[in-house]
Amino acid sequence: MARTGVTLTNVKQATEAIIARGNSVSIDAVRAELGHTGSKSTIHKHLKRLTEGGANAPVEVLLSEELQQLVSHVAARLKKETHATLVERESRFKKSLDEQAACAVALSEQNDTLQAQIARANNDIAELTQYVTDITAARDTALRECDRYEQRLASMTQEIQLLTTHNQSLEDKHVDARAALEHYRASVASQRERETHHFESTIAQLNHQQHALTQELAGLTGTNQEQKLTLARLEVTLSQALNDHKALAEQNRFLEEALAQSRSNNQRLEQTVERLEHASDLLRDDLSSSTDALNTQTIALNETRQQLVAADATVNTQAHLIAEYMHQTNKTVKKTKKLSVNDDTPQ
Repeated sequence: MARTGVTLTNVKQATEAIIARGNSVSIDAVRAELGHTGSKSTIHKHLKRLTEGGANAPVEVLLSEELQQLVSHVAARLKKETHATLVERESRFKKSLDEQAACAVALSEQNDTLQAQIARANNDIAELTQYVTDITAARDTALRECDRYEQRLASMTQEIQLLTTHNQSLEDKHVDARAALEHYRASVASQRERETHHFESTIAQLNHQQHALTQELAGLTGTNQEQKLTLARLEVTLSQALNDHKALAEQNRFLEEALAQSRSNNQRLEQTVERLEHASDLLRDDLSSSTDALNTQTIALNETRQQLVAADATVNTQAHLIAEYMHQTNKTVKKTKKLSVNDDTPQ
């Protein structure tokens, strides 16, 4: 059987298959679709006829009718399957586009969320950085405060040691004052006991005298005047004894007041000692400052004296020079006058 070559139907079917795959139609693509059979000129002629409306041109029928029906059936089935494939691919493509669009929306939302989280994280980082800076500054300030407190503590420790020494000195003074006060109290108590004993012995003597006088008064009823005188003397003695008792009570009160006054004086004395020590320190500082100022003024005064001595020497030298100049001037004037007198004398 002779070869029939590439027909228009073959080229049309190949073109439709190429278009169904989504590729561009060309002579090489059609020849490749036909199994690399047929000449390029024939394929070009058929493509040109198809382009120019070759669908209405008469088809050269070289095959049998049964074979043509089979080819048409295969072509229709291929076209149907190709259309179904295209629809399925288009559906998958649309579905893929929808999924990609949804994924893009989700990614956009996730990106917005991430951007917000990043912004919050940046804000948190800035806040943490500022917090760290503030904490560092606060730590440095606290360290400086600790150094100042340690210095103040050392200074206060020294002051406490000085105050402890001073308080120990005051305690020693207080102990001495207390010992003196105890000695004074003991002497006062001893004197009071002696005075009380003297008063009691005086009262006993007076009672004894009064008893004796009473017996004598009973025995000497005839001597009324003497009894009156004796009674007067007894009354005077009793009054004096009462006065002595009052004086002892007053003296006792005075001694208690003197003791309280001594305590107050002791406290004032301690305060005065503290003020005097403080004033002594101030006076020492003032004396040191005054001494330094006096030394400075003395040095300045010595320098001023030296300058005055130098100035006096300069003034004396200038005065001597002026005196010599005046002397020479007077001599010159006298000579001039003498010469003028000689010139005025007639020859």
